[in-house]
Amino acid sequence: MSIGMQLVRPERTVERGRSERAVLPVVEYQCFVDASSGSGTDFFTAAIGHRARDADRDVVILDCLFAERPPFNPLAVVAALCGHLQRWRIRQVTGDSYAGNFLPAAFAKHGVTYLPSKLSASELYLAALPAFTSGTVVLLDNPTLIDLAQQDWSGWQGT
Repeated sequence: MSIGMQLVRPERTVERGRSERAVLPVVEYQCFVDASSGSGTDFFTAAIGHRARDADRDVVILDCLFAERPPFNPLAVVAALCGHLQRWRIRQVTGDSYAGNFLPAAFAKHGVTYLPSKLSASELYLAALPAFTSGTVVLLDNPTLIDLAQQDWSGWQGT
Protein backbone atom coordinates (compact mmCIF):
# COMPACT_ATOMS: atom_id res chain seq x y z
CA MET A 1 0.00 0.00 0.00
CA SER A 2 1.32 3.46 -0.82
CA ILE A 3 2.24 6.04 1.80
CA GLY A 4 -0.59 8.22 0.49
CA MET A 5 -3.11 5.49 1.18
CA GLN A 6 -1.77 5.11 4.73
CA LEU A 7 -2.52 8.81 5.31
CA VAL A 8 -6.23 8.39 4.51
CA ARG A 9 -8.21 8.32 7.71
CA PRO A 10 -11.89 8.84 6.85
CA GLU A 11 -12.78 9.43 10.51
CA ARG A 12 -10.73 12.65 10.43
CA THR A 13 -13.15 14.20 7.95
CA VAL A 14 -16.32 13.47 9.96
CA GLU A 15 -18.52 16.29 11.19
CA ARG A 16 -19.30 14.90 14.64
CA GLY A 17 -22.95 14.86 15.69
CA ARG A 18 -24.37 15.26 12.18
CA SER A 19 -25.92 12.12 10.66
CA GLU A 20 -27.74 13.85 7.77
CA ARG A 21 -28.06 17.38 6.46
CA ALA A 22 -31.23 19.22 5.59
CA VAL A 23 -32.17 19.64 1.95
CA LEU A 24 -31.50 23.23 0.91
CA PRO A 25 -33.48 24.83 -1.94
CA VAL A 26 -30.51 26.50 -3.65
CA VAL A 27 -28.07 23.57 -3.58
CA GLU A 28 -27.60 21.20 -6.51
CA TYR A 29 -27.13 17.68 -5.17
CA GLN A 30 -25.46 14.72 -6.82
CA CYS A 31 -25.64 11.01 -6.06
CA PHE A 32 -23.13 8.22 -6.53
CA VAL A 33 -24.38 4.63 -6.30
CA ASP A 34 -22.32 1.58 -5.36
CA ALA A 35 -24.70 -1.29 -6.03
CA SER A 36 -24.52 -4.94 -5.09
CA SER A 37 -26.65 -8.02 -5.69
CA GLY A 38 -27.92 -8.37 -2.13
CA SER A 39 -26.82 -11.98 -1.83
CA GLY A 40 -23.20 -11.56 -0.72
CA THR A 41 -21.62 -9.38 1.95
CA ASP A 42 -21.52 -6.04 0.09
CA PHE A 43 -23.86 -3.22 1.00
CA PHE A 44 -25.89 -1.34 -1.62
CA THR A 45 -24.89 2.26 -0.96
CA ALA A 46 -25.65 5.68 -2.33
CA ALA A 47 -23.96 8.92 -1.32
CA ILE A 48 -25.79 12.21 -1.79
CA GLY A 49 -23.66 15.30 -1.60
CA HIS A 50 -22.75 18.65 -3.02
CA ARG A 51 -19.79 20.90 -3.68
CA ALA A 52 -19.35 24.11 -1.73
CA ARG A 53 -16.84 26.88 -1.21
CA ASP A 54 -15.40 27.06 2.32
CA ALA A 55 -13.27 30.14 2.89
CA ASP A 56 -10.61 29.81 0.18
CA ARG A 57 -11.11 26.20 -0.91
CA ASP A 58 -13.61 23.91 -2.58
CA VAL A 59 -15.05 21.14 -0.42
CA VAL A 60 -17.20 18.10 -1.11
CA ILE A 61 -19.92 17.64 1.51
CA LEU A 62 -21.76 14.39 2.12
CA ASP A 63 -25.38 15.24 2.89
CA CYS A 64 -27.01 11.83 3.12
CA LEU A 65 -25.92 8.19 3.10
CA PHE A 66 -28.24 5.44 1.92
CA ALA A 67 -26.91 1.98 2.86
CA GLU A 68 -28.75 -1.32 2.65
CA ARG A 69 -27.18 -4.31 4.39
CA PRO A 70 -27.56 -7.71 2.68
CA PRO A 71 -29.56 -9.76 2.17
CA PHE A 72 -31.95 -7.64 0.09
CA ASN A 73 -33.77 -7.51 -3.22
CA PRO A 74 -31.85 -5.03 -5.43
CA LEU A 75 -35.03 -3.98 -7.27
CA ALA A 76 -36.68 -3.08 -3.95
CA VAL A 77 -33.58 -1.14 -2.89
CA VAL A 78 -33.52 0.82 -6.16
CA ALA A 79 -37.22 1.65 -5.70
CA ALA A 80 -36.64 2.84 -2.11
CA LEU A 81 -33.61 4.88 -3.14
CA CYS A 82 -35.50 6.52 -6.01
CA GLY A 83 -38.21 7.58 -3.58
CA HIS A 84 -35.51 9.09 -1.39
CA LEU A 85 -33.86 10.87 -4.34
CA GLN A 86 -37.06 12.84 -5.02
CA ARG A 87 -36.63 14.69 -1.72
CA TRP A 88 -33.16 15.80 -2.85
CA ARG A 89 -34.38 16.80 -6.35
CA ILE A 90 -32.06 14.24 -7.97
CA ARG A 91 -33.13 12.81 -11.34
CA GLN A 92 -29.75 11.39 -12.38
CA VAL A 93 -27.24 9.21 -10.51
CA THR A 94 -23.76 7.98 -11.33
CA GLY A 95 -22.33 4.58 -10.47
CA ASP A 96 -20.07 1.83 -11.68
CA SER A 97 -20.88 -0.47 -14.57
CA TYR A 98 -22.10 -3.22 -12.24
CA ALA A 99 -24.43 -5.77 -13.87
CA GLY A 100 -24.46 -4.26 -17.35
CA ASN A 101 -27.84 -2.69 -18.18
CA PHE A 102 -29.59 -3.92 -15.02
CA LEU A 103 -29.10 -0.71 -13.03
CA PRO A 104 -29.91 1.76 -15.82
CA ALA A 105 -33.13 -0.19 -16.52
CA ALA A 106 -34.06 -0.49 -12.83
CA PHE A 107 -33.56 3.23 -12.18
CA ALA A 108 -35.34 4.20 -15.41
CA LYS A 109 -38.52 2.48 -14.16
CA HIS A 110 -38.62 5.20 -11.49
CA GLY A 111 -37.75 8.11 -13.78
CA VAL A 112 -34.10 8.31 -12.71
CA THR A 113 -31.23 8.20 -15.20
CA TYR A 114 -28.29 5.97 -14.25
CA LEU A 115 -24.97 7.02 -15.79
CA PRO A 116 -21.97 4.69 -15.59
CA SER A 117 -18.93 6.38 -14.08
CA LYS A 118 -16.18 7.27 -16.51
CA LEU A 119 -13.66 6.21 -13.84
CA SER A 120 -12.93 2.71 -12.59
CA ALA A 121 -12.99 1.99 -8.84
CA SER A 122 -9.20 2.35 -8.67
CA GLU A 123 -9.35 5.66 -10.54
CA LEU A 124 -12.07 6.92 -8.20
CA TYR A 125 -9.94 6.12 -5.13
CA LEU A 126 -6.94 7.79 -6.70
CA ALA A 127 -8.97 10.89 -7.61
CA ALA A 128 -10.38 11.09 -4.05
CA LEU A 129 -7.03 10.73 -2.31
CA PRO A 130 -6.06 14.44 -2.38
CA ALA A 131 -9.46 15.49 -1.01
CA PHE A 132 -9.20 13.09 1.93
CA THR A 133 -5.59 13.92 2.76
CA SER A 134 -6.21 17.68 2.51
CA GLY A 135 -9.44 17.63 4.52
CA THR A 136 -11.64 18.96 1.73
CA VAL A 137 -14.22 16.21 2.24
CA VAL A 138 -16.85 16.49 4.98
CA LEU A 139 -18.44 13.19 5.97
CA LEU A 140 -21.45 12.44 8.14
CA ASP A 141 -21.20 10.98 11.63
CA ASN A 142 -22.43 7.53 10.67
CA PRO A 143 -20.73 4.41 12.10
CA THR A 144 -21.63 2.30 9.04
CA LEU A 145 -20.11 4.92 6.74
CA ILE A 146 -16.89 5.11 8.74
CA ASP A 147 -16.56 1.31 8.91
CA LEU A 148 -17.18 0.90 5.17
CA ALA A 149 -14.82 3.75 4.27
CA GLN A 150 -12.03 2.36 6.43
CA GLN A 151 -12.49 -1.11 4.94
CA ASP A 152 -12.51 0.28 1.40
CA TRP A 153 -9.42 2.43 1.88
CA SER A 154 -7.46 -0.24 3.75
CA GLY A 155 -8.38 -2.85 1.13
CA TRP A 156 -7.58 -0.67 -1.86
CA GLN A 157 -4.35 -1.73 -3.52
CA GLY A 158 -4.37 0.69 -6.44
CA THR A 159 -4.96 -2.02 -9.04
